[in-house]
Amino acid sequence: MTFNNAQIACHRFGLGARPDEIMLATQMGGQLFLQSQLAHYQVQPEPIASLPTSAELMAEAATIKLSLRQTTNKNAKQNINKTARKQAQAVYLQAIDIRHKLAISSQQSFNERLVYFWQNHFAVSAQKQSVRFLAASFENEAIRQNVMGRFADMLIASTQHPAMQLYLDNFRSIGPDSKLGKKQNKGLNENLAREILELHTLGVQGGYEQKDVIAFANMLTGWGVDYQTVRGFRFNKNAHQGQPAEFLGKNYSQKGMRQALAGLNHLAVHASTAKHIATKLAQHFAGTHNQQLTKSLVDELETSFNHTQGQLKPLYEILINHGACWQAAPLRFRTPYEWIIALLRAAGNVKIPANAMLNLLKNMGQQTYFVSSPAGWPDEDNYWNSPAAMIQKWQNSKRFSQIVNKNVTQYVQNILGENIDQHTLLAMQKAGKKNTQLTMLFLSEQLQFR
Repeated sequence: MTFNNAQIACHRFGLGARPDEIMLATQMGGQLFLQSQLAHYQVQPEPIASLPTSAELMAEAATIKLSLRQTTNKNAKQNINKTARKQAQAVYLQAIDIRHKLAISSQQSFNERLVYFWQNHFAVSAQKQSVRFLAASFENEAIRQNVMGRFADMLIASTQHPAMQLYLDNFRSIGPDSKLGKKQNKGLNENLAREILELHTLGVQGGYEQKDVIAFANMLTGWGVDYQTVRGFRFNKNAHQGQPAEFLGKNYSQKGMRQALAGLNHLAVHASTAKHIATKLAQHFAGTHNQQLTKSLVDELETSFNHTQGQLKPLYEILINHGACWQAAPLRFRTPYEWIIALLRAAGNVKIPANAMLNLLKNMGQQTYFVSSPAGWPDEDNYWNSPAAMIQKWQNSKRFSQIVNKNVTQYVQNILGENIDQHTLLAMQKAGKKNTQLTMLFLSEQLQFR
């Protein structure tokens, strides 16, 4: 089974083909089809622009906190907390409903894949109650705003966003020698510093030591949240350690917030960061089917990252033009989210209620924004390609065959064009009924892989 140029553009780079996209990619050529999407990137597509900002959400949370402080009755407090949880869930449901609809309808699904890649790289989890109402605003503000810019800007925006501060408890981190530290006898929280080094920048093998984690954690003290400010972020000088720090072999003597900013800017252009980012991007698009080609892609991405000081758009252009990403063989196994979105994109205007979509993804182990760790969803085929996962897909394929309710021939044209694998075609022909034919198609190798 192999993919042609148009299928690769729509499925491997994008989120699947909408009706007529295979034809459009064939006419334009895959590379030009993708370049056109990069050239027309929208920071806030219309459905996303309608969502509340983190500042608006934090202001609402401030009102709730004030009510709790002013209430002494235990039952009243419980009712306030219950109402707050319902509101957070409502905000979350509205946001993921719009995200899913955009993924299904977008004519720039390569750009959407890039947004999702970076959101997963800088993962925050709605499993944490205090983060749930902010998870979408994190993606829309820290990621979408910077996905075509500099890595340094995305790194700083992600670190300062209240969702990240709350998720990794940096707002609780207090310099032991700060005014607040001496008064309250509280100290460091290393979570954010460690994850920035291990996951966001240098990588596990990036050359840092525990002393660097501690030094960076000290530099990040005072960075926290404020429910009344424009961005929901504030720097509290009374919680900042405020002493020179030796971090990754360099001395940082900057005052206040500038100290950690200097550290982040250094990390953003570090050689180990270039290697880490290049490797993750290459494996996401090219896998390891041909290790020599993937290594060539990593080297080219790494060189560009170092040369441009972390400009991101040139990396995407390298992906578009490198042979590693255009191998005809299936390179990556689709995650549940990718699989569902691809099936729905080809169906056109199919509507699934927000709760139904949420439960579907939850049952398949990939509920939106509900990652189980700061490492995000595993970008490894073996994690998703299991017998249990295939049973889930088989069960959902039968449901989808009823939801799609399309002419089989037309649906095949929408999602694959003329290039359908003969094994898939034979299985569909033997299936007989329309719904069973669609089920066979949904479970085929061509739709399981990209």
